[in-house]
Amino acid sequence: MRAGLPSVVASFFADQPFWGWRTEQLRVGTALPFRSLTPARLGRALDRVLDPAYRARARAVGADLRREDPAGRAGDVIEQWASPQRPQMKEIS
Repeated sequence: MRAGLPSVVASFFADQPFWGWRTEQLRVGTALPFRSLTPARLGRALDRVLDPAYRARARAVGADLRREDPAGRAGDVIEQWASPQRPQMKEIS
């Protein structure tokens, strides 16, 4: 997604089914479970993602993702947490 290119996710393990589903939800690609992979289904999936609407949506989502800095944000959160001046958290009763 970060590259801004539409994708076909042929999921077969771990979190890949989730990312296939998410790719479809964002309209930047399509999911094709590996167990149902056939040449004809792969061809239809590729035709689908080559549609100009998918390509435009993938470019837009990719541009949004490239503006984010997840590693930098995680570092900021860790530094705030480790800071001796951080506010004390209240206990939940």
